[in-house]
Amino acid sequence: MSGEETRSKLRQAVDALFREDKRIVTAESLTCGGIGAEIVKMPRVSDTIVGGFSVYNDDMKVNMLGVPRQVIDRFSAVSAQVAHYMARGALEKTAPCKGTAADIAIAVTGYAGSPNGFADESEAGKVFIALATAFNGRNASDMDINVYQHKFEGTRVEVQQQTIAQSVDYLFQLACKNHIVPATSTAIHRIPNFGNDAPLQSMHAPKVLAHT
Repeated sequence: MSGEETRSKLRQAVDALFREDKRIVTAESLTCGGIGAEIVKMPRVSDTIVGGFSVYNDDMKVNMLGVPRQVIDRFSAVSAQVAHYMARGALEKTAPCKGTAADIAIAVTGYAGSPNGFADESEAGKVFIALATAFNGRNASDMDINVYQHKFEGTRVEVQQQTIAQSVDYLFQLACKNHIVPATSTAIHRIPNFGNDAPLQSMHAPKVLAHT
């Protein structure tokens, strides 16, 4: 997806969300604010985005978004489970913001380059994108959280750019095409809510919705 196509889709998504009085929050690891930076370039965005979390470090994911440490330890920071918790945590953190709580969260975690320097080169470009929606409430049981897995190619910067573009496309699909709708009547795959009080042994890999 070209830069112009990404900007066009983002502009349409922001316009649609503005008309519906819906708000976005971001939670970003490998892009570290890149998605939010693109969103705020759009007109009327002050009524659409409430802010974002740059959580590159694992401790930030735990302390700012409430990602359980044991989930990171078991599944690694680059996993569908962690992406799930990042999106969920971002929505929950905005809930006390009276009148400006977010309705949609986009969370990304992945390897822009090879983990640990030259080791695990096959993992480079592995990215999870989570989209959480809370149109009917912001408790965990009221959210729909979808996690998508991707394998991007290229340099660190190119992987980050592709992650941003793909995140924008998911937002566009939700806002303009209604392809991702948080309603029980729709045929979507829901990711289980891994409650903080759930026994660790009951956690399993959620169904990932897309592979590229």
